[in-house]
Amino acid sequence: MSEALTAGLAAHVVILGAGHAGGTAAAALAGLAELGVADVTMVVREPSRAVDAMATAGRVGVRLDIRRWSEVDLRKLAAGSAVVISTVPASAADPHADDLAEADCLLDVIYHPWPTPLADAVLRKGGRLATGLDMLLHQAFDQVAQFTNCLPPREAMRDALRTATGGTLPLPIW
Repeated sequence: MSEALTAGLAAHVVILGAGHAGGTAAAALAGLAELGVADVTMVVREPSRAVDAMATAGRVGVRLDIRRWSEVDLRKLAAGSAVVISTVPASAADPHADDLAEADCLLDVIYHPWPTPLADAVLRKGGRLATGLDMLLHQAFDQVAQFTNCLPPREAMRDALRTATGGTLPLPIW
């Protein structure tokens, strides 16, 4: 995903959903700021639920444009974005999968059940995909390092997660 953002300040990202209490969306905003992204559009059902995300965007220096899901052209928005990050349940994105598949790169934070119709649509169009399992794995790397003060056994951890999930995804180690 980071290579999709190499344009830095010129890259535009769309985040779907403010996440439960904004946690996932806020984390995404912080990560995007570290990658040099300056403009993010957040698409939500109810803008008042994005208060925490707006506060995070202000703290990390990202301009956040909040849009109501029912009032946005998702196809156009996805087509004009370097990355779409979906923090919504699969059932919220499923009806819009073909429109959202206009994105060149998708981070779908869902990891079960997999694949989501949105992920399938992006792959059918030749887009790049990062998954919730990728995110879970890399969070685990950091947690092991923090709790043990040792380097995590990345390959062993990746292989264990891949085995536990039926080997359906390659799970790259970056």
